[in-house]
Amino acid sequence: MTAALLLALALPAGALGLRAEPSPARPGDLLVVTVEDDGPAERLSLTAAGRVLPLFATGPGRYRALLGLTAESPPGPVSLVAAKTRRWRRPLESVLSVPVEARPFKPQKLTMAPEKASLPSGPGARDAVARIRAVAAVDTPEQRWDGPFALPAEGRLSGPYGNPRTVNDKPWAWHKGLDVAAPVGSTVTAPAAGVVALAGTYPVQGGTVVIDHGQGLMSALFHLGELSVKNGDEVSKSSPVARVGGSGFSTGAHVHWGVYVHGAAVDPEPLLRRGP
Repeated sequence: MTAALLLALALPAGALGLRAEPSPARPGDLLVVTVEDDGPAERLSLTAAGRVLPLFATGPGRYRALLGLTAESPPGPVSLVAAKTRRWRRPLESVLSVPVEARPFKPQKLTMAPEKASLPSGPGARDAVARIRAVAAVDTPEQRWDGPFALPAEGRLSGPYGNPRTVNDKPWAWHKGLDVAAPVGSTVTAPAAGVVALAGTYPVQGGTVVIDHGQGLMSALFHLGELSVKNGDEVSKSSPVARVGGSGFSTGAHVHWGVYVHGAAVDPEPLLRRGP
């Protein structure tokens, strides 16, 4: 444990404990922020770089928030501020600075058939992106995941998170997930337990399943073939949700697995080793 974490926890009675993991962090990390409050409060809040984060109770006097760092997050400190107000007493604050280290991302060059490459500028593409982003930014209070996540398909990791890409020698957006290459028709499964927030087919994403794991944590599975779930279905970890396809803006048969924290795209791979 770093000195900064020890300092945040070694607080007088009635104050707030504050810690974040991992620390130091890197772009793409999912930060798990814990607030410990040993006394009554009228209001308890947490802000990260000025943005208010929802807090969810995990036990008596203990609360958790999730903060997503994207591939575009700059190196340098992220300031966390926990605050509580108490009747007839002065408000209390605890401040923690989490260092964010630089992380290099290797460029990736893709070649795609012209009819595929034109999909992002085609009809319905922008509306689909807006709809998926809105779904991925929803917060529901119940934690549905338990422990580490699992890959959504058996296959080769073919596209890492965060890489800046070109498509047919034209600049394209950085990769907001992890690609798993697998044969067409093989099973795609839920990375963790949750509720299906969106199931459908869209121009760029192709066959799509978005799973709400709770507390602002979502998985998005793209380029699927046949879907076996619908909106509102409850799924367990590694239960089937679809078949591998290669639909939409895709170079071949694979599953794109994106993880979103309050709408921010984080690296899925660390979740395979440890849950949030």
